[in-house]
Amino acid sequence: MDSDTLSLAYDESLASLDKDRLVDTQIMEATGAANSDVGIQLLLNVGNAIVSAKTDRRSSKRATQLNAVAQSMQHLAHKMNYEGQLIAQLVVLHEQAMDWLGHAQRTERVDFANIYLNGASKLLPCHHETLEALLKYRRKREQRVHVEHVYVHDGGQAIVGNVIPEVG
Repeated sequence: MDSDTLSLAYDESLASLDKDRLVDTQIMEATGAANSDVGIQLLLNVGNAIVSAKTDRRSSKRATQLNAVAQSMQHLAHKMNYEGQLIAQLVVLHEQAMDWLGHAQRTERVDFANIYLNGASKLLPCHHETLEALLKYRRKREQRVHVEHVYVHDGGQAIVGNVIPEVG
């Protein structure tokens, strides 16, 4: 089996209860959910948002697409349910934006291309904002300041490095 595949297949050597626990654990790991029911619902919601409505719910194509969704979420390494939800939103926004860009590229009509590009151009900033929210959440209260230019005039002094104020 491919190492990039999220395998939810039963191990036939396990007892029935152990098989269920294994699948539940894998679903919770893929979604960050506290229980498998919440994880399954999250995967289904993301899958329904991404997978075409024309795709048969029982087809192997749909299973492949849902597996890709679970892999994407698992590779983004969530730590809790809130992160899993943000990651699910990231995956959906990215997939939808790429789909709209693909439609724009494939259409012959300029008016349709403009509609598709407009839709994608609205989704991509939302994707970026969601990514920023996820990164901010992961940093917790840690704040970073990025300094690009420092000017030191004649007679001035500059310090490079960590500055710890003296108490006293």
